[in-house]
Amino acid sequence: MRQLQAAYSDSIDVIYIDPPYNTGNNDFTYPDNFEYSDEQLQNMLGLDDDALARLKSIQGKSSHSAWLTFMYPRLSLAKKLLKNNGVIFISIDDNEAANLKEISDEIFGENNFFSSNCMGKSICTNKFKEKFFC
Repeated sequence: MRQLQAAYSDSIDVIYIDPPYNTGNNDFTYPDNFEYSDEQLQNMLGLDDDALARLKSIQGKSSHSAWLTFMYPRLSLAKKLLKNNGVIFISIDDNEAANLKEISDEIFGENNFFSSNCMGKSICTNKFKEKFFC
């Protein structure tokens, strides 16, 4: 996405991402060890000292820190690509939904959140199908 910034900064209408869900399985094909210096993070993401401190506090909160470190720069870059009235759709499961909401609010602004939609894979009964999408 960094390479796209020069040509497409502030010009994308819609972004859809389907990041790894961090389920604890061995299917997370990206490295789990993301170690960037403060200077690298500030240069890569254009963070000031306060934003850097915020990112580092999120990283240290739980076992989800590698996933958060993986996602934060990508969402920051996505924001730079979006038009002011652009929209981003993100698929995620329950493992990281709360963390995704938190970093999305941080990056895009809490007031820009529109909706969270759930869709299950479970087998639905006919009675359930009458009231809900299944």
